[in-house]
Amino acid sequence: MQQTIRCSVSNCNYYGEGNYCQADAIVVHSDSAGHDNGMEQVTSSVTNNEVQSSANKSSETCCETFRPKY
Repeated sequence: MQQTIRCSVSNCNYYGEGNYCQADAIVVHSDSAGHDNGMEQVTSSVTNNEVQSSANKSSETCCETFRPKY
């Protein structure tokens, strides 16, 4: 199955040829949720279906899946 998530962050561990994300799952939350609750707590809550947040534009969101390439 071809990935449908596109990403241009080439220094991410999950970056793939053609700007396709190779991660098994993507975690995205609003910036305000991360600032209000702490990033680790938000990531855990998102993956456990315990939190919802809202954003008005893409610049107000954060891809928590990002891991730098080493």
